[in-house]
Amino acid sequence: METSHNTTIANLRSAIASIESRSSTDASQRDLTSTLEDPNQQDEISVCESSEDTQTRNPDNESLTVDAALKKILKFVSMREVSTAKLKQKLQERDFPEPVIYEAIEHAEAIGLVSNRRYAEALIRSRIASHKGLRPVLLEIEELDIDPFELDAYLEFLSLGEDGELDQALEFLQLHPPHSKNLRDGAFRKLINSGYSVSIASQAAGQWSKEQFSRP
Repeated sequence: METSHNTTIANLRSAIASIESRSSTDASQRDLTSTLEDPNQQDEISVCESSEDTQTRNPDNESLTVDAALKKILKFVSMREVSTAKLKQKLQERDFPEPVIYEAIEHAEAIGLVSNRRYAEALIRSRIASHKGLRPVLLEIEELDIDPFELDAYLEFLSLGEDGELDQALEFLQLHPPHSKNLRDGAFRKLINSGYSVSIASQAAGQWSKEQFSRP
């Protein structure tokens, strides 16, 4: 999966270079046409563009274009899988206009750089690897209009059954024991905060606290 993802990133870099080349040519042609059509408006247009350019720049001092948004997306996904919802939020925080955000994300999805389904798979596997519950991430996945039952990672998790989830919760408590006078209550709260259901949290907290008391 990582090799495929790296290949996709390389493809996006190539696509951005191509877009930038076309954009530069198109912009030159538009500027020339505009000047030929109405040379008297050249100074006025230059003043407006200068003012707009000053106002439409993000903290990294980049123009808020589709090309710039794609570069940001490339930077984000080079580190980890990111959902379209989180990408939109990140680009909004950098003051990119909505039409630019929509076009950039649409293009990134089209070439396979961004995939909500791939993000959901990675999210579930990450939670399981960290021995955390899936309750909060399942809500996030559903908000992306993805059915968790169509995800391989979730089906693999379900195949473990309740005993498997209970083992996960106990592993989490072993790695992150609660610091509380009442061990059972502390363990229960920790598991709930980590995304486990009330049923699993209750069983695991009870079993774990009994094991602590039985130790010599």
